[in-house]
Amino acid sequence: MASANEKTGRHLDDDFMGHDDNKMTVKEYLSTRISTLKPPMHRPPNPIKVLGSLSKMNWMMFLLAFLGWTWDAFDFFTVSLTVTELVRPYSKLMYMYI
Repeated sequence: MASANEKTGRHLDDDFMGHDDNKMTVKEYLSTRISTLKPPMHRPPNPIKVLGSLSKMNWMMFLLAFLGWTWDAFDFFTVSLTVTELVRPYSKLMYMYI
């Protein structure tokens, strides 16, 4: 007995993620896309109240992330200051193999 795909001549890759084959025009796509990009006009919460609601663990996680970000910035800064000194030994090795 033939399967449903054999009867209809359709394969799994023809029907991506279970969607039907209805094609959407560019105009229809843009009209639905633009309406979904409009942000909701809710009033944002007061940042002072939000910061006051953070627990001790939240503050520790924030501090840890901030220190990691600061260390990464310091590392980038020190490498950019010493890049000429870092290149010298490798440029000599590079010319030895050319």
